[in-house]
Amino acid sequence: MGTGAEFELRRAVAADAGAVERLVADAYRAYVPRIGRTPLPLLTNQAQAIREHEVWVLARAADANGALPGSLA
Repeated sequence: MGTGAEFELRRAVAADAGAVERLVADAYRAYVPRIGRTPLPLLTNQAQAIREHEVWVLARAADANGALPGSLA
């Protein structure tokens, strides 16, 4: 029986880049004053990362609600 809030874990696609950018910014923004510099994930071009690496999103309906970046090395 569904709850109406079904989620799907899937590979990110180009259309997810903006959502991934926002999610990464929300996750890392608080660390800037703590470490005194911008964390690498905030400097990463997420559209490029989606093209060149495995980036996963947790999505409900058509919205990306979470992101799991793969190796960015």
